Amino acid sequence: MRKIGIESGAYIRSWDTDFEAAFRKMRLHGFDCIDLNLAEVCNTPINIYMKTPEEFERILKDVKAAADKEGIEIYQTHGPWRHPPKDATEEDRAEWKAYMERGMYGNYILGCKYFVIHPIMPFGTGAEPDSEMFYKLNYEFFKSLIPTAEKYGVIICIENMPFGKQTLATPAQITDFVKHLDSDNVAMCFDTGHSAVLKVSPADGVRTMGEKLKAFHVHDNDTYGDRHECPFFGALNWADFRDALKECVDESVPVMLETTPGKAQIPNELRDMFLPCFAATAKFLAN
Repeated sequence: MRKIGIESGAYIRSWDTDFEAAFRKMRLHGFDCIDLNLAEVCNTPINIYMKTPEEFERILKDVKAAADKEGIEIYQTHGPWRHPPKDATEEDRAEWKAYMERGMYGNYILGCKYFVIHPIMPFGTGAEPDSEMFYKLNYEFFKSLIPTAEKYGVIICIENMPFGKQTLATPAQITDFVKHLDSDNVAMCFDTGHSAVLKVSPADGVRTMGEKLKAFHVHDNDTYGDRHECPFFGALNWADFRDALKECVDESVPVMLETTPGKAQIPNELRDMFLPCFAATAKFLAN
């Protein structure tokens, strides 16, 4: 039976969280696994990449121990990102590569195989003045990460993006790019909401990515904005998604929600009432 999960922000809201209590609540609400968010913007002083190497290791070992104790699988992590993007220079990309490598080491500590990251965006999130250069820089960047992925036993999952004027955005573009990289350590994370903004249905995205799809970010929207709503709260076709999931994606890949009550602006007092409903929704999509 396919497992279900949710992004960690639904339960872990800071690195001072009681991890055992968070994972215990997750399990009671009906979730099996988690997408651990190591994606905080790296130019802020509160994120995990600003910790010392010793603190970084200690925190992630504590997370791993708590997850193991409470029976929650850390199926995937979301690697680092920063907004606005800062990838324009060779120095920027070298700094970013170091963050990525540290993130993959974090996966190794966590015993987690799948590491979700975005394409680099040397020209920002708008139209590219040089699409050939955009593609070349991404190809070189991801090729340079593969030896670290091999070292730590990690599979880099490149995520489709909602920026339609870019060369690496749609499920089809990401699929072709991953095939070009031609590595057992590179696969794809399918983001249903990003795909919908580009008018590609969740089912079509699944069918396009096929067997290289190893991670999900499942959420809903109105097809105009990346709103990270719970499935069935927007305009997407989830019946067809369920069919595509059964047809194309191995059962080892969980339905992973990338939405939280906070993103839906649900008051804190009501969070624990909604989260079991989110789990039931994910279970419905998974089976």
